[in-house]
Amino acid sequence: VYFNEDGTVSYSLKYDASQILAMAPDALSRNSNSSTMPSDSTFSIADVMEEHKDSLHLLPAEKREILEAIKPFSIALKSDSISKEFNISLNGDFESADAMNAALIALQRIYKEQGSKKGIMDAKAKFDINYSSSHYSWDGKKMSRTIIIEEETSETPNENVKGYQEMVMLFSGGKMITRYHFPKRVTSVDKEKALFSQDGKTIV
Repeated sequence: VYFNEDGTVSYSLKYDASQILAMAPDALSRNSNSSTMPSDSTFSIADVMEEHKDSLHLLPAEKREILEAIKPFSIALKSDSISKEFNISLNGDFESADAMNAALIALQRIYKEQGSKKGIMDAKAKFDINYSSSHYSWDGKKMSRTIIIEEETSETPNENVKGYQEMVMLFSGGKMITRYHFPKRVTSVDKEKALFSQDGKTIV
């Protein structure tokens, strides 16, 4: 996450399942629509909304609100069955931390809704939602992040659903690395194990 001096925020999330995909090359194709997608593709939510602008007014107000919240996001997919490469990137520039919070909450709502419709919340979605509500604040000088862990509900993935274990292995077996980038050298943090870049502007 990039926190800028003017209060704007840039968000970037990357899933790299290349190594795990190499161990289970058929798992993705059996549990997704990847076979119908180009191996290299990028699209923005704003472009999709522009393409369907004439029909957006037909959606319920709640759905339109979700789309507006995630509008700054773009999504990139890169997969190669030969080199066993599989990456998904989510990127977005926001006017404020509050706007980014709204977008992340909207994504959670989409994940949960899709998961409940399928009778399974895919592991990729569950990987994010395990951190439930992640709220950032940034005023140009000080950043804070609050995480509220959500308890398991009836939407917990059904381990008997075909392919669930493979999807868990693909997306939940790895580790998450979070990097915060700031416009100036950071003077203090409340995490003892946090690592600093050489210039003191990036925390891992």
